[in-house]
Amino acid sequence: MRLLPPVFALTVAALVVSGCAGGPGIECQGTDWYQLGQNHGILDARGEAERIAATCGNAFDRARYQEGFQEGLSRRARPMV
Repeated sequence: MRLLPPVFALTVAALVVSGCAGGPGIECQGTDWYQLGQNHGILDARGEAERIAATCGNAFDRARYQEGFQEGLSRRARPMV
């Protein structure tokens, strides 16, 4: 039996951890915005911040989310050239 490629496994794990943020069930209160941003950065899920802001309004800590997003982007696997 083949194991999942590490990038695919990481992507699936990040989606599970993030709870598909921005969807109808997003928890606006008590969310770790840094961690969520980091997960989205790893997935390179641009545009999620706008969806979350529209859903959560003032409860969304955009600055903290962006810090996490940038950290996630820096940790994102790069394709080999």
